[in-house]
Amino acid sequence: MDNLRTVEILRAGVFYNSDFEDIEKGDIFRLFEPGGNPVIGHKHITEFIATSNAYLNENKIWEVEMDEVEYEGSREIGIYDDGTII
Repeated sequence: MDNLRTVEILRAGVFYNSDFEDIEKGDIFRLFEPGGNPVIGHKHITEFIATSNAYLNENKIWEVEMDEVEYEGSREIGIYDDGTII
């Protein structure tokens, strides 16, 4: 069994499975434990914003500086019939 967390990065209003090293400063992303449970931040939030690009640390492990994402009001995303994301 793989013991690595997985990552989804928000692109055009949709979360896509991505490689950890693809996280760039400003990306909104979610992390998941190997069993599929979401990583939950200190504020009980599951979405994070990268404050750095992903990088290899001194132990050759991918790392990223991040903050939890806090939204004011509701966060609604929709898709029109033509595929346009709002």
